[in-house]
Amino acid sequence: MNLTRLRGLLQQACSHETCLGIIGETSALYREEIPSRWFFLLLNRIFSHVIDNPELIDPETADPVLSTLLEHALLGLSVLDDQELLVQSAQQLTEAYCGMR
Repeated sequence: MNLTRLRGLLQQACSHETCLGIIGETSALYREEIPSRWFFLLLNRIFSHVIDNPELIDPETADPVLSTLLEHALLGLSVLDDQELLVQSAQQLTEAYCGMR
């Protein structure tokens, strides 16, 4: 499983194009037969909702929360082999997302 492109996208400033790239990468990854594929589905759904809400792409209003989403997503990628840490990262990611809605 190659995560280089997804990591690169998660390190960029959040934009509509970045979110589309994240959605594309995660849609392929959550179809792989790996124990952590649920995390990629979570990322896919969160970033799908981000692009559906134009207010969340506006850097003036959403940048701190979007930065937190990207940070937790990257953290999750770094702990994919540790299910306990991955669940914690997913919880933090979900909390950040719920805080922006």
